Formats: sequence, structure tokens, C-alpha cells
Amino acid sequence: MPLVSLPARAAIHQAVAAFGATNALHPNGDTVFLTFADVPAMDVLAYLGAWGLLARGEGATIKLRGDSKTLATLQLLGFHQLLDIPPSSSSANHQRSKAHTIGVLPLSPIATEEQQYKAVDAICAIALAAIDNAAAFIPALEWLANEILGNILTHAASETPGVVCAQYRPKQQRFGIGICDMGRGLLGSLQPAFPEVRSSCQARCRSIRVIR
Repeated sequence: MPLVSLPARAAIHQAVAAFGATNALHPNGDTVFLTFADVPAMDVLAYLGAWGLLARGEGATIKLRGDSKTLATLQLLGFHQLLDIPPSSSSANHQRSKAHTIGVLPLSPIATEEQQYKAVDAICAIALAAIDNAAAFIPALEWLANEILGNILTHAASETPGVVCAQYRPKQQRFGIGICDMGRGLLGSLQPAFPEVRSSCQARCRSIRVIR
């Protein structure tokens, strides 16, 4: 029964390390307890969502721990719905947390082109509504989001969907976007065409050469 504790303001490498330390990456039908010190950043939330889809596909049960406000916000960010976790917050906490989810794309699966395009449209809509002069960079944002989400469909070769989420935080004037999948990775994607590539470092170098 793995117990995964995510530290406050966890960076993505800390989240990955927390799963590695408890052998929770592939729970194989076990029950996994996730303890949240606070609401994760979008990149970490996307990682947790992608991992959760993989774990659920392997028959695992996921249970959440944390204060009521954190769990209510996670619910509003789509964590419970994505992973079929029963609601864990009262309606009062649910209402108090709504102020923190304005300008949000909740955790959403990416397994089809339709889901990809809907997510890209939602990301661009948040930017246009929340950021001054966003129209100036919307073409670049749209291209970037399409490229990264399209990579999930084209290269990940994952048995479970990828995940995307986004949130604009007005106080910090920060637009966070999280995208993650549990696929074969860059090395696994390149090796069939470039068998001489044998490490992640070599794969990164080769991918840069391919792009050029």
C-alpha cells in the first residue's frame, strides 16, 4: 500500500522522486494514498493525472489526503473526475475554492485529435480572456500547444491517454500549462529509426538534429 507524500510547492522532479521512493509508479492493483501539502503546479498536476490513468488501467485504487481546501481545489481542477475518484470536499469548501479556478482548463485526457483541438482552443481562450495583448502571441501559443499535444498522439505509443491542464493565476500574472503522457519517451520514439541512439542524452541530441 504505497504512501506518496508530495511536498509543498513540489517541482516535477520531486514528484517523480516521491513515486520512485515508494515504488508507486506501477502499483499493479494496489491502493495508493496521495498526500498533498498544497495544490500542485500545472506540470505536476498533469504528471499526476497521467500517472493516475496508468495506475487505474492497472487496477489500482487511488485515495487522496490533504486539507479540505486543497482537496476541493483539486476537485475543481478535474483531478477527481479524470480518475473517477469520489468527491472529497463539502459544498462549502467547493464554493470557497471557485475563486482559485477562474481561467482554468481542468485535467483533460488527450487520446484523439478532437480532444487535442478542443484543448488548444481552450488554452487560447483563457489567454485571450485573461492576458492583455494576448492576440499578439496567440498564433505562437496555438502552434506550440498543437505541436506538444500532437506529439502525444504521434509518438507516445501509450496505452493510456495523455493529459493536459492549464490555469491563469491573476495575482502572480502567471499562465501555467501542464502536458504529460506515460508513453515510451524520446529515446523509445527515436530508436526504431535510429538504432544507434542508446541513451536519453543521445536521443535529445538526435532530436535537435532532426528538427534542424
